[in-house]
Amino acid sequence: MKLTNKRYYFDYNSSSPLAKSVIEWFASGDFFVTNPNSLHTSGKKSLKYIRETQTYLFDTFQLGATHQVFFHSGATEGINTFVINEISTGDEEKHLILFETDHSSAYKIKNITDQYKINLHLKTLVNSAGELKTDELIRFIKTLKGKIIINYTWVNNETGIIWPLDEAVRIKQATGAFIHVDATQSVCKLKDWNLLSPMLDAYTYSGHKFGALTGVGFSFYKKDYPIKYLVNGAKGVLHGRPGTPNTTGIYSIYLALRETIKKYDHDESLAAINYLKDQLDNLLKNHGYVISKNSLNCCTNTLSLFFNAKKGLDVLNMFDMNGIEVGVGSACSSGILGPNRVLIAYGVDENKSNNSIRFSFETDLTMEKAKTYFEMIKKILLKAF
Repeated sequence: MKLTNKRYYFDYNSSSPLAKSVIEWFASGDFFVTNPNSLHTSGKKSLKYIRETQTYLFDTFQLGATHQVFFHSGATEGINTFVINEISTGDEEKHLILFETDHSSAYKIKNITDQYKINLHLKTLVNSAGELKTDELIRFIKTLKGKIIINYTWVNNETGIIWPLDEAVRIKQATGAFIHVDATQSVCKLKDWNLLSPMLDAYTYSGHKFGALTGVGFSFYKKDYPIKYLVNGAKGVLHGRPGTPNTTGIYSIYLALRETIKKYDHDESLAAINYLKDQLDNLLKNHGYVISKNSLNCCTNTLSLFFNAKKGLDVLNMFDMNGIEVGVGSACSSGILGPNRVLIAYGVDENKSNNSIRFSFETDLTMEKAKTYFEMIKKILLKAF
């Protein structure tokens, strides 16, 4: 995507630019919103925005019969809400399973687990392509006694590797574990991304991953689930999270999601990302490779390059100086790069785990765009070697 400052932006997994429909809503001057808990006309208008978004989400993800939805500040809050809720309630023995490939919003919950009476298990359990070893995980869980809590990353934000939802359902059926699905990177990036299983306990999303405002997200959870929010206060609108809802942000979810769905063509985007992978893998030859290139479980907008003898940050800076913005490390990294535990889990040597960059493109990637992007990327990479 070409930005207004004439730079090209290939870091959508970090944050997607605002959807056109969201920008147009702001430009119309009709985005004045008040507290939706208020009983006056303007308050009721704000409440209508939230109800419209809620209905659209239930219709899109087909979970209205089994799940509720609550709006929050984004995936970090959503993920923490469910994991902390589970590890802090109940008297039975508890086991929290986190993966070395999890996003930091889940993985760093390990830093507070000593406050609770739980058993923490940090697992790798992936092959060299980043695909989950489901049978091995199930066998491990069956050795445990008590409540099992799992954060299941549907689409990895760094590599685009998909852990199929069918596998999460199989784990649920075999073990009875509480399974929270980190669905943050899933919207319009894989086939049947909106067909969620009602068997799984919770799903979490961030709006800024598909063109909504930053600082807003949503989670689905089973209707009979005794949710406890991370914030305290008066009961929120629609019996949700306490505090005044971010009505503008919530409605931007509706606008952006509707627009993104209309533009997404799975088969076209899959062909385009595979074209880029093939071309770039061939270009790198002895200098590196496309990570997990041959996996069949890849999303349609993400690819990561590994370099044998180049630090990812150095290559990122070369792209940046040439007006192309790419990612390095996790999609929401703070700029401080330690060893990349995701690539280490894939079998990469720790000393070379930061030798990678990530391209994450718009969800409506086409073959025409892919061919243009490849020529741009090629020029920079040839300078690097």
